Amino acid sequence: MDATITTTVNTIAGMTLSSSVSENLYNQTLCTLRSSENKLCDIVKQLNSESLRSSPKLDDLTQYCNFFRDEIESVEKLELRMAIVGTMKAGKSTILNAIIGYDLLPSRNTAMTTLPTEILFSQHSKEPQLILKSELITMINEIGRQLQLKTNECNLGIRLRNEEDLINMMNNIAANGLTTLATITCGNSKIVDNLKYINDVIRISVMLNIENSIDSTWIPRLKVPLAHSFSIPQGEFIIIDTPGPNDSNLSAHLRQIVISELQKATLILVALEFIGSDSNDEAKLQEDIETIREYKDTDSPSYLYALVNKIDQRIEGKHNSIEQTKAAVAMKYKIPVANVHEISAMNAILSYTFRQEYEELEKKSDVTHETLMSKTKSYKMFMQQALGQTWEQAAEYINVNLLPNIAEK
Repeated sequence: MDATITTTVNTIAGMTLSSSVSENLYNQTLCTLRSSENKLCDIVKQLNSESLRSSPKLDDLTQYCNFFRDEIESVEKLELRMAIVGTMKAGKSTILNAIIGYDLLPSRNTAMTTLPTEILFSQHSKEPQLILKSELITMINEIGRQLQLKTNECNLGIRLRNEEDLINMMNNIAANGLTTLATITCGNSKIVDNLKYINDVIRISVMLNIENSIDSTWIPRLKVPLAHSFSIPQGEFIIIDTPGPNDSNLSAHLRQIVISELQKATLILVALEFIGSDSNDEAKLQEDIETIREYKDTDSPSYLYALVNKIDQRIEGKHNSIEQTKAAVAMKYKIPVANVHEISAMNAILSYTFRQEYEELEKKSDVTHETLMSKTKSYKMFMQQALGQTWEQAAEYINVNLLPNIAEK
């Protein structure tokens, strides 16, 4: 059940990376970037006199120097950057967790992502790490201190649109103080909590008109092991989780950070819900895609991919076939039909979790349906999903050794 996730990512990442590692193109790109960086830095040095040191224009030029350095580093590492946007109910976080192989990104029914987050898939990592720049930690702490001053405002709930998660965050800040953030955080639950805290603090600050000067180079980075059998040929594969560029909860400054990430991305992945989302959500997503096209330097739509999630909800004869669904998505969002893929992210996570628990149990004891039922958490849910409501009767006729193969497919 998780093979579609692996196949899709291999297709997207493999095709692009294999075409981007041409030695001539690599050297030409590096040469151009380094030349541009040197010229710009020379200009900054010339302008960096006593009278201009605090000039906003000089600050802007300095930021461009930093941008070129980041781009040079990306090319040197052969980074493939893929940004993901989607409707509220498409299960964007679930899709990302399915690609990672387990629940790591926070998710909920209301908007979660405010600040783009990089997810770096590393062949050398053994456990996930959340990496934060010290400048971002300082800024989040400063915003948090300003939020502490507003926890007793009488109309706070109204200003936060009565969003329960945000109100709870403010109550927690009032009762327990600010969360301590570190430059490197390990442990799945701690990572989830910290990401939720960072995004909610920023979202609340926008709602309460608290200014921030978060730099686009400060965004959080998740470094995770390659959990699936991905066949990424060379370089680094990075997915950037983003809110849409037209998210109503973004300040003008944060919107520019999101657009910057979308511009830097080689590919854009659009997450959609199989049944279809609220018409307003779909209209907003179409607007987001048009904004992305506006800021891209090419008229070709080949950089756009779509993942249609929750296909486990398809009922034969009631819903569109695979081909009909792909054609409809391709036409509606102007994405090449070959770039449209169907998945069930929830099933993929369940299947991967079951396979992991099966392998762990196999190391300790004989694997039977009985031991799987008593010693694993995912067996019952997996069997229900794979075999339906009569799974208990069907299990009697299934060789337990075949279950990992069923999960993989």
